[in-house]
Parts: sequence; structure tokens; C-alpha cells
Amino acid sequence: MNRFTQFIVIVLISLGLLEIVVRMNIEHPETARTFWLSPLQLGIKLPPYPDPLTKLQDFLDRTSDSNDSLAIYDADLGYTYRPGYADPKTLMIHNSQSIRVGDITKEYSRKPDSNTLRIAIFGDSFSHGDGVAYTETWGHHLEMELRSQGIEAEVLNFGVGGYGMDQAFLRYLNQGVKFHPDLVIFGFSIENTFRNLYLFRYFYKQGLTSIPLSKPRFLLKEDELHLINHPTPKPEEIPDILRNFSGWQYGKYDRFYFEDEYQKRFWHHLESVTLLVAIYRRYRLSLLGDAPNGEGYLLAQAIINAFAQSAIDNQSDFLIVHLPPKNHLPHYAKTGAFGYDEQLKTLESRYSVVRPEKQMLNAVQGGSIDSLFGDVHFSRLGHMIIGEAAARYIADDSSLSNH
Repeated sequence: MNRFTQFIVIVLISLGLLEIVVRMNIEHPETARTFWLSPLQLGIKLPPYPDPLTKLQDFLDRTSDSNDSLAIYDADLGYTYRPGYADPKTLMIHNSQSIRVGDITKEYSRKPDSNTLRIAIFGDSFSHGDGVAYTETWGHHLEMELRSQGIEAEVLNFGVGGYGMDQAFLRYLNQGVKFHPDLVIFGFSIENTFRNLYLFRYFYKQGLTSIPLSKPRFLLKEDELHLINHPTPKPEEIPDILRNFSGWQYGKYDRFYFEDEYQKRFWHHLESVTLLVAIYRRYRLSLLGDAPNGEGYLLAQAIINAFAQSAIDNQSDFLIVHLPPKNHLPHYAKTGAFGYDEQLKTLESRYSVVRPEKQMLNAVQGGSIDSLFGDVHFSRLGHMIIGEAAARYIADDSSLSNH
């Protein structure tokens, strides 16, 4: 056997062993196949992913003729929470203004009382407070803590689960500004750097989402923001878009869409090859958000800059609250830094930023970081620490607490 033949044999044996290892570590849930490495707590969903048209039809069946769904279509934002709805499953209650409240009858005047510090929070599910009751959210803790310090505060929670920074900003422009907040708080979640880069949450989540609608998206051209896919397509228009997504005028701007991931390809029969392709693509996508010159990084900074300027133009102060995710806190605990510190440093050089991560770690000294979180979102303890940290920051800064 010559050396070339030996090399081929070794390669084939190695690939065969890799195929066996991959197949042994694949879970087969109904929604998507997942390669799972327990020691690393690493899960990678493998294509082909579920047909988006099926998920869309399920959403339409649940929402088109029903007043019993949490999310509804919104032309400006893609989707929003149903006004005047209390979801018995999630403890989420939203008043007729689609603001999270503890009592569905609670309404907010368009302008605050002269002696009230009105604060409006914008962001995703970590700002909205998914997984806990309204009175356990960091927004409510912020209000209560400020009041305990003699500051007559009122906190309006405009957070929406699944929102990107773009949608949070647009919700402020379309709805929040009408309530004349004295202070606008943006909940900064690093994941949303990537959410700014898609048009359909379905492709970003690889089928694991209950909201198959599209969203608006900003493009950054010559340092200027340009809004596309606005107004967003109506639900009944989406099937035609999905049937020919590559041919849709905005399809090329969804960085998480790969046509072959939704169709059976010959290499999908080899799980090891499918896994390697998926890992490579996710790595390339990570560079868009992590690298200082990446599209996600630059776009996130541009959106936040525009958000802050809009708040200032409307006579509001602007504050960022950093919301550290569960998968990044262990690294911070060991090194004192996040993998996205460059983004945080840039924001801190421009704006006031609340950094609650030290208080969060101090609260669990000798214990587990898991106590700060539920499954993915913050636990009651995590919310309390963040709310109190934000309140102390505001109370200590007279320019924010006086209005």
C-alpha cells in the first residue's frame, strides 16, 4: 500500500469515526435536529430546517380570527403585543396602550404629572421581563427603589420579546415619544446586534420561533441609516415571499437565510458534513457582530446613536442599561471582561451606561450564576439586582433624577 492510498484510508476512517460521533450526539426533537455536546453545553441545530410556510400557517390559524394571542401583526414594527390582553400562560399583561402593567386597567396619561419622573424602557424580552410577573421585573424594581429614595418615579415598560435594536428604536419613535418621558432607557442585550441583521426571525432561529412574521431593518450606507421593508408585509402576503425568498427585493439583506438549509440536499445524508457547514456559517455570522468593523457592530452603534439623538431632540435624557446574558457571565467572572467589551467601551465613551454585572456576581458569591436566571431570562433575583443598580445610578446623577 503506497503512501497516497494510506492517506486516503486514514481520511476515510477519520470521516467515518466523525460521522459516528456526530450521529451519537444528535437529538431529534420534533422541531429541528440538534447536535449536542453536553460537556460544552453546546447545541447546534442541523438542516434541513422546518418549512417556514407551515409555521406561518399555524400562526395565521391562531391569530387571524382570534383575540386570544399575545402577538399581533404591526406594519411599523413587524409585530407587537396585543393591546388590552392578559396572557394566562406567561403572566404577561398589557394595557390598551400595549404597555406592560400589573393591572390591565392601568393606563398612562400622554404627559406625566409635573412632579413625576417618567421613565420609559425599550428593548427585548430581557427588558420586558419574560418569565416573571410584572412586580418582579427590573423596571418595576427601578420604580419602587426610586420612590423609596424620595423620587416620584413612574416607569413605562415598552419592551417586546424578540425585538432587535431597530424595532426598539422604532417603537420609541412611533409610540414612546408620544408619552413624553423624562428619561429614555435602552436595555442593551448583545444578542440584538445580530437581530438587526435579519428580516425574518424564522431564519435567525432556524425554525424555532412562534412568530414567523417579518420585521423592518436598517441598512448603513455612507454612515446614514436607511430603513427597508417598511411597512412590513401583511401576514397574508408573506407566503408568496417565502416561496421565492431569494427573488424577493429584500431577500439579500437577511444575513441568516441560506436557501439550502430549507431543502433536502445530498450532503444532508452525511451528518458530519452538515455539522461542519453549519459551524462554518455560524462562525462567519458571528464575525458580523463581534468584529469592530463587522456589519452588526457598526449598525448597532449607528442605531443606538440615532436612538439617543432622537431622545435628546424630544427633550428626554438617554440611559443605557447593560443586560448581561447567561452564557457570557462566567467568562466575565473569570476575566473581568466580556467578549464584546469593545462595544461596551464605545457606548460608555458616549453615553451613561449602567453596568450591573459586578453587583450580580457579588450577590451569588460562593453560589451559582444560575440563580440569576430562569431558563434563559433573568430570575426574580436577577431583575431585583438590575433594577436596584439602575435606581442607584439615576439617584446619584442629579442630571437624570431632576427634571
